[in-house]
Amino acid sequence: NSYKGEMLDIKIEAEKEVASGDIVKYKITYENKEKYPLNNVELFLMAPKSFDFISATPTPSNELNSIWELGSILAREQKEIEISAKLIGEVGSINNIDVTFVFEPENFASTFKETKRFSQQITSSILKLEVIGPEQILPEKKVEYIVKYKNASKSMLENIQLQILYPQNFVYQGAEPEPNQGKLEEIARKLNNVWIFEKLESEKEGVIKIDGGYIADEEQQKNFIVQIGFLDENEEFSLQQESKLTSQVIKQDLDLDLIINGENTDQPVNFGQTLNYLIAYKNAGDTVLEDIAIVAQIDSELIDWETVSGKDLGVVNVEEKKII
Repeated sequence: NSYKGEMLDIKIEAEKEVASGDIVKYKITYENKEKYPLNNVELFLMAPKSFDFISATPTPSNELNSIWELGSILAREQKEIEISAKLIGEVGSINNIDVTFVFEPENFASTFKETKRFSQQITSSILKLEVIGPEQILPEKKVEYIVKYKNASKSMLENIQLQILYPQNFVYQGAEPEPNQGKLEEIARKLNNVWIFEKLESEKEGVIKIDGGYIADEEQQKNFIVQIGFLDENEEFSLQQESKLTSQVIKQDLDLDLIINGENTDQPVNFGQTLNYLIAYKNAGDTVLEDIAIVAQIDSELIDWETVSGKDLGVVNVEEKKII
């Protein structure tokens, strides 16, 4: 008899498309197609960094959970190994798992090996993410963003990081809850853009509220980007989901004109003279402006505020000497 090669039939069964963070079960079936036993059989598992071993039947022979010493396989005998692992990687990434069997056919002095590869793609994540905010923004005006996140799996998740990529000229004013970043917390205080959750229970949802504003610049759009993913033991971030909100910047094309007694230029007045103020305003832009407030500040000790009257006068604040 002579060993013909490729007579150890290897099959790997698992889902071809998985969600990052899910627990995946692998079934490795191996069958001796020869008419004689295969001795000193060992299985070597080569898995990517995204593969987090949980358990196996039978149990591995080493601490790294990558080698199985399987003894002998009789002629025509079939056996199997079941492995459970958690896959954590970027959505869209391809993960290759290589299974190599090393063995000695009976009555042979040589060692042979056969390898089988199994590929699967991470097509989604068990972490869900959504960002809510204004479709239009006005420079120098306060804005609020709401970030919603969720563990959509049936198991608890650990070491989750949520981070925000703020647009240029965004001025952070506060958040609830406040940012934190574990070992890098000092950096986080400066950037105010990272939240870490050591544990996130099954079906757990959370909300983060961010307040801020924008300094005027030439950009017509602002992209508010939120990312969520896992942290490994080295605190390296593995992106799972990204949500982006694009807001249109409204130019402040509001024209104002102040006319006193028919004139919009400086002029002398007399004591006891009535001053007729007229404020003309116009939206000179192409976008509807909302929640507009016009404030008239009359900073003079000579004004008799008891005589102030007019059409559409608004709110008169005598202490602060202004009309809103």
